[in-house]
Amino acid sequence: MPGKRGLMLFLLAAGSLLIQAPIPDSLTLAQALSQARTARGQVMTATARVAAARAGFRQAGTIPNPNGNYEYTEDTPRQHLTFDQSFDWLLTRGPSRDAANASITGALADSAQLEADLAAEVRRAFYALVAARQLHALVVAQAATADTLAGMAEHRFKSGDISRFEADAALLEAQRVRLNLSRAREVETIAGAEFSRTLGLMEVSRAPVPIAGLDDGLDEAGPREAPTEALIPGIQRATAESTAATLRRSGDQTGLDTDAERCRRGGMV
Repeated sequence: MPGKRGLMLFLLAAGSLLIQAPIPDSLTLAQALSQARTARGQVMTATARVAAARAGFRQAGTIPNPNGNYEYTEDTPRQHLTFDQSFDWLLTRGPSRDAANASITGALADSAQLEADLAAEVRRAFYALVAARQLHALVVAQAATADTLAGMAEHRFKSGDISRFEADAALLEAQRVRLNLSRAREVETIAGAEFSRTLGLMEVSRAPVPIAGLDDGLDEAGPREAPTEALIPGIQRATAESTAATLRRSGDQTGLDTDAERCRRGGMV
């Protein structure tokens, strides 16, 4: 019992040292998986259960030692040395080893399932943070474009090229994009905290930067119906159309009327 207690204390101390080890500012997916396996306590618990099951198998196959007895009497022969050996283990040793072997199989299966669940959890958190960071970068660029267009609309209003309504519409669009920027920052913060928790970090406020693209590692998850590269032209085309529509709204009366109707339906005007 003292030996087991000492081993548990050693494992806890080693786990604490591993958890407190410095984490780099950026991580690949492989590094994130390694960090989670090292720092998360579930993996250590599963490993301990496998070791306990194997120890139970060795104990189940142990043959009991015979009991020795020594006696001294006044009659001849005065010294008596006897050994008592039970043979019940002949009937129970085989089933006991089978049961212990089944325990090892179950512990290994649980460990493998836990490893798979942990890997899936880390992969989800990893790519969620990658997507959140890319979304944030896109919205930042969109906000810069909207602010530029709002400034251009205000300059054109002062020059008498457009009406006050058109300039206010451009300003309203810039404010809407700024609201989306706040939401994108919130999504990135939540994704970073979840990623840090998945890695087993003590501080979840500063998450490591994931080094990957949204299409990295998808081949490991199984076949894909459509490759990500085929979607990139469509995304670029949709982005160009959105930018062109935003540019038209700064000087096109038809686009402004559409925005006005949308605002009226939403109760903003």
